[in-house]
Amino acid sequence: LHDGRPVFEASSRPDAGDAKEGRLDEKVKLKPGLNTITLSAANRFARSNPVTLTVRFVGGPAGPPEEKPDLFVLAVGVSRHLDEKLNLNFARVDAEAVAEFFERQKGGLYRRVHVSTLLDEQASRVNIESGLRRIMEEAGPNDLSVLFLAGHGRDNGLGDYYFLSYDADIDDPNALGVPWPV
Repeated sequence: LHDGRPVFEASSRPDAGDAKEGRLDEKVKLKPGLNTITLSAANRFARSNPVTLTVRFVGGPAGPPEEKPDLFVLAVGVSRHLDEKLNLNFARVDAEAVAEFFERQKGGLYRRVHVSTLLDEQASRVNIESGLRRIMEEAGPNDLSVLFLAGHGRDNGLGDYYFLSYDADIDDPNALGVPWPV
C-alpha cells in the first residue's frame, strides 16, 4: 500500500505457491514529502503481519504547481431491505443528503467531484464492492475519497463486522454482507 492505497491488485501477481522466500520488485511513484508504504505477504495459507515505513521524498526536479485534488464519494443508504424486518426510515435520505452536499463542493477545494450513490435495492454487496474498487482504481495519490454508509451493521459472532447490504441475510452476514475491517 502507498498512503493506504493498493499499488497493485494482489490477484494480478503470480502465486508464489509454497515458496519460503522470494523477491518482488515494484516501482512506486512517491509524492514530495512524507509517503507511507505498507508491505505484507500472503499465500493460500496465511497472510503476514503488515510492516509500515515512512519515506520522505526530497529529490527530483521541481514540477508544475500541484493541482487541486479530485473528490470521490460513494454514498450508500439502505432503508429498504429484501428482508423487510430490517427496513429503516432515514438511511436513504441521509445518503442522498450527503451526496448532494459533496456534489456542491466542485470548484472550491476540489478540481472535480465524482459522486456515486447506491440506494436501497441498488446497494447490493456486488454493487458496493464494485463502487469501492472503482474509487481505488480512479483516485490518485493526492485525491480524497469518502465512503458514507447508512444502514445496519452486524458482527458475525467471530469478531468480523459486516455492513448489511440490501440483499444481506441478518442470520448469515458472511453470505451477502459487506465485510468491514474493524
